[in-house]
Amino acid sequence: MGIRKLLQIISLGILGYLFLSSTKHIDIASTKNDYLIASRKLEIDTIADINKVKNEAKNNLDTIRKIHKAHSSDSKTQVFLITFLIIIQITLFTKK
Repeated sequence: MGIRKLLQIISLGILGYLFLSSTKHIDIASTKNDYLIASRKLEIDTIADINKVKNEAKNNLDTIRKIHKAHSSDSKTQVFLITFLIIIQITLFTKK
């Protein structure tokens, strides 16, 4: 197998991975998520103790931070793979 075929296979593998990793962020059940958010808002509205509201807000902020860390890690991996893919494509176009 030539280097050109190997680079093409690696390139297709990276494209497949990037496609699959991007699809996990698509919101398919948006109406379900809207319902869950509305019900959580109603639960928070019924809380009378300010300390419970503060704890709930802190928990939500921690959850948001964890989600952003995970997305940041995924984004770093994707940027690295895209850069590697660009290098492969440049190599394929410059070699005959």
